[in-house]
Amino acid sequence: MKRRSNVTGVGGSNKHSRVQCPKCQKSMRSDHLNRHLKSHNSSKRCKYCDKLLREDQLAKHEILCKDGIDEAKCNRGECAMIETDLEYSSVSGTFRTFRLNVESDPDYDKLLAKVILAAKAIIMHLVKQCPIKAQVWLELNFFEKTSFGKDRTIRIFRSIMEPILEGTKVESFLERSKVYLKSQIEWWQGRGSALQFDGLGKAFVDASRYKPLCGGCQFEAPKIVKDMKSVLNIKAPDDKCFLYCLLAKMYPVKQNPYRPSKYSAKEAKIQMGDVAFPVKIADISKIEELNNISISVFEWSKDDNYVIPLHHGSINGTGTGTQINLLYIRENFIGHYLLIKDFNAFMRHRTKHHNSMHFCLRCLHGFTREQHLTEHSPLCDQGVNQITKMPHAGEVIEFKALHKKDKKLFVIYFDFECLTVPVDVESKSQATRKYQHHVPCSFCIVTKSEFDDYGEEEIVFSNGDPDEVIYQFLMHLFRIYQSMMDCYEKHQCSIDMTDKDEQNFLNAKYCHICGKKLDWKSKNNYPVRDHDHSKKQNNFRGAAHLSCNINYFNRTKKVPVICHNLKSYDMNLFILDLIKSSGKLDIIAEKRKKYRR
Repeated sequence: MKRRSNVTGVGGSNKHSRVQCPKCQKSMRSDHLNRHLKSHNSSKRCKYCDKLLREDQLAKHEILCKDGIDEAKCNRGECAMIETDLEYSSVSGTFRTFRLNVESDPDYDKLLAKVILAAKAIIMHLVKQCPIKAQVWLELNFFEKTSFGKDRTIRIFRSIMEPILEGTKVESFLERSKVYLKSQIEWWQGRGSALQFDGLGKAFVDASRYKPLCGGCQFEAPKIVKDMKSVLNIKAPDDKCFLYCLLAKMYPVKQNPYRPSKYSAKEAKIQMGDVAFPVKIADISKIEELNNISISVFEWSKDDNYVIPLHHGSINGTGTGTQINLLYIRENFIGHYLLIKDFNAFMRHRTKHHNSMHFCLRCLHGFTREQHLTEHSPLCDQGVNQITKMPHAGEVIEFKALHKKDKKLFVIYFDFECLTVPVDVESKSQATRKYQHHVPCSFCIVTKSEFDDYGEEEIVFSNGDPDEVIYQFLMHLFRIYQSMMDCYEKHQCSIDMTDKDEQNFLNAKYCHICGKKLDWKSKNNYPVRDHDHSKKQNNFRGAAHLSCNINYFNRTKKVPVICHNLKSYDMNLFILDLIKSSGKLDIIAEKRKKYRR
């Protein structure tokens, strides 16, 4: 549910009303104000931008603010495993750790200079391959003299995690790392006046490939998208394609709507707050709240021309504010936003239906009648899996999923294990702080079958690269399914009936599958002999309708795959890779990270 946007005084009785801090003018809920005011008691202002910060955050902010570095990007997010020929000591999530060969020095100023020099060679080598995020960290020894001798302790100090692009001055990054490490060492050493520096334990560089998920403008859309009349592509030279898409929807123009100059005079009408260009997916909710609009973003997969929901509008996807639908396309490190003028027309590429259709923004399911979409939308927004519908007076409810009565010949069980990787992501909510990310590191697959000659498997796989874990998991699933179908086809036996079975078939009056009466004069749904294909002898089961027999037989080729808590956890690990590998997938997204079949 969207937060209320009304603003009242400090003494407002509604705890969900919005107020502003009298010291820093930050907007927040009224019941959070008193707690927030206490944070100003130990706050100081940045000498470069005059921003009010807590004392423990000031050093990091000033180092970045001095050189104009975006602090929101200085975290362990938006990363992928980097491939390199350099020797690394360990893997932590998507980051590889490279050990530095540095001799210890009793003077930590000289020690830091040696560490920075050793780190420069590794970072310069990696940044030539691709954009990276890097961080220098040290394991230092300290001791304190006591009456029993020296009390030794070890402390780890980390520099600021920063993105480093090909045009970035590595020397500037290393200088900021040196200054920040020194400030952290002095601050921590000052907490205990008796602590003395006792040399270097270890020194490392953590590095990962930088893959920012944000939109820019210097991008050529695929031909299939360019040919769609339902999509408007505005190429802006200033990375403001997101802003221009909003303006094109709210203030449409008739002539040359693809030109950025048509919207530049109206830029002030959209409040962007502190959101920088190009706009990241994570910042869209801030813009929605500032402008009372609902923005849904869909990613276009260039490999298979498939649409994937990235962001549902904060006003329940189809709220009271203006609904704006955007298409996000990316390639390598370049991304671009396009405006979807007519969502129903845009989604027509997914169906061969020749008449107009109406698509749900949340689950992308299409309906031939708008009334059906209207009935579906409230339930889809609430994530309702099923509804209770009572029969009318005299109406009979029947069990129709007859294929579910047949015992499955194969079944697959699996489970994932994940590592929790620390992250430092700025949260939109004061009550929530994202501090770790779950990365798959291993899986186990167990197969079972009713056939004695099928080789049941138990597969365990582990790897430090999460992409490799998902890839191997899907490859094993596809291979296992194919081997099961091969075994299934091998056991397809022809019907074997006795004279008594034939007589029972000719005298049958009811279908043994659905229980309804057989029509021996029917030309379309006439009675047939149903048998168990996995048995060689005496495999006649009874007389059945033609439709019941075909449906019963075809459904046995579907193999159930079972996983504990699949909808809320494991499915989120591999859903995008599964869609790209298998093409169309019958799945409904309740939320961005929660799915159901």
